Amino acid sequence: MDLSKTEFIGYYQTVCLNGHQQDALIEKLNVNHDYGFCKLCGEKIIDSCPNCGSFFIGFNDRTIAYKEPIPKYCYNCSKALPWTIKELQSFNELLDLEEQLSDEEKDKIKSYIPDLMEESPTTEINASIVKVYISKASKDIGALIYNFLVDTVSETARKILTGS
Repeated sequence: MDLSKTEFIGYYQTVCLNGHQQDALIEKLNVNHDYGFCKLCGEKIIDSCPNCGSFFIGFNDRTIAYKEPIPKYCYNCSKALPWTIKELQSFNELLDLEEQLSDEEKDKIKSYIPDLMEESPTTEINASIVKVYISKASKDIGALIYNFLVDTVSETARKILTGS
């Protein structure tokens, strides 16, 4: 559903380019304004996908108390949002520091990470595979990779990685 073209009952949200949610109660009349910069990090605040222009869904009138989480990918065009791209780049740099994994193993882990960030039919299996690979990593880098993933991935993947 493209919110830039259809009627949506609810509010939109604003998020800075580093992924800090600013407001989840932006009314339709107020979207596409200059929101300034994030008070936490100083990055520009946006309300829509830079690729297709679809607005980020915020508070929903139909569900009363539900606020959409910060999206990682655009629901309309499926492109990674700026903060997700930064997360993936940081993760790849961290993984490249690991010397106990082969380049092939690192490439496999990198290919699974986008799937672990959102729920999909293969999230559970791919999280299990990544968990096995991480167990082969050195203690220090392996712990950093594990902590990064637990903070970044979907709830299903987090449960697999943590064993809870």
